[in-house]
Amino acid sequence: MNFTQLRSALRRSIKNPGEQDVPEADLGDYINEGYRDLAGRYQYHQTRKRCTFVTIAHQAKYQLPPDLASVLRLRDNTHGRKLKKQGDRLIASQHVPKFEHWPHKYVRYRNYVELVPVPDADGYVIEVYYIAIPQLLSLDTDVPVLPETWHRGVVLRARWHYFVDRGDSEQATEALNLFSIWVADKPSEIEEETVDIDSAVEVPELTQPLYGRHSTRFDDGLFDFRD
Repeated sequence: MNFTQLRSALRRSIKNPGEQDVPEADLGDYINEGYRDLAGRYQYHQTRKRCTFVTIAHQAKYQLPPDLASVLRLRDNTHGRKLKKQGDRLIASQHVPKFEHWPHKYVRYRNYVELVPVPDADGYVIEVYYIAIPQLLSLDTDVPVLPETWHRGVVLRARWHYFVDRGDSEQATEALNLFSIWVADKPSEIEEETVDIDSAVEVPELTQPLYGRHSTRFDDGLFDFRD
């Protein structure tokens, strides 16, 4: 659904108030609130991004992308290895002058990361894999980056924001319950695709079967249809 369709769906769900009672701009704000909630709470491919920056010799701190919500991973592409995430204690315990080498670790602060050791040369390529904050909807034709199957959830969540804003606790509770029921058994697209990560695992068997021919069953999803 595009922005216009989402607003229309929300208006229907709150019993079709007139434009004079609930302007389209207000509906748009509630839709964006619901959109932001879902984008930040659940896993989607389109809210995950990768970018790179290049180190400068003797410089430890590097700005993160402006749309970044959470860092998932940093990787040194130059040396082909993942950087280990550390806490502030690592930075606080560094000696002066700081040791310089190609980075092995990083610490996240606000809108930047600090690399450890401090890069000793220009040109190390560091990749950032992160959860991005999606741009809010503004044009009528704008479409959420979330999968189409999650657009209904945006409306349900926006409906809860509407009743909370109106101070209608009874309707807000009902709206929250409806959303909770809708989302309770709904896997994210990333969760659904983890099945492809699980390779076939052989089931341990006796070297010599106790009877009959040797079974060829294994955990490939066809267990009930083999032999």
